[in-house]
Amino acid sequence: MTLIVGDGKSHQSVAIGAMKNSSYIYACFSDKDDPENKYRYAYAMEWVENSKKTQVRLAVTYGLRPEVSKKKSRTRIVVNGKEVNAGDQTFGSGFPFGNGSVFDVDSVREKSPEAWLSEFNNYKRLFLKNPDGNTATHYATTIYKLCKNAKMLEPEEKKIVAQELAKLKNVAKDELIQNVFQMSIKKIGE
Repeated sequence: MTLIVGDGKSHQSVAIGAMKNSSYIYACFSDKDDPENKYRYAYAMEWVENSKKTQVRLAVTYGLRPEVSKKKSRTRIVVNGKEVNAGDQTFGSGFPFGNGSVFDVDSVREKSPEAWLSEFNNYKRLFLKNPDGNTATHYATTIYKLCKNAKMLEPEEKKIVAQELAKLKNVAKDELIQNVFQMSIKKIGE
């Protein structure tokens, strides 16, 4: 199974179920802020358990829905290749991908500028939803990680990102987070 990241013109993929003898779960959610209902978030977890250790891979992607259509937005959950009927349920804290759940994946290939900016904007929006919450530091450090790997961006794009980072720094009340955003501004300028 492959999760697609990007806009359909230039995209990357994340393979799920590729680890030998693994189990996996993934869930896809339409982007409620996308008026054309073309984009979706996909969250995945893959794991292999043995007597000595457990290997786990976590991923979050944002990209075009595989079948771009005007259908009613729905939640799709697949466990080990079998779809689980989620209906129109809203998942609470007992669901592994509840509110505030964030998963990262390190891509082997370099992101396109469009995918990079989309990922940056997603984490920026998540941070702004709760800049003083428990996940604020995670979002800030994820943005910093993105900024350390932004060589594919054009100078104009880097300038826009630096302006957005300055806004995030001003919103942050935690000194560590402010410093992380300051380091991000420095990295994006390099």
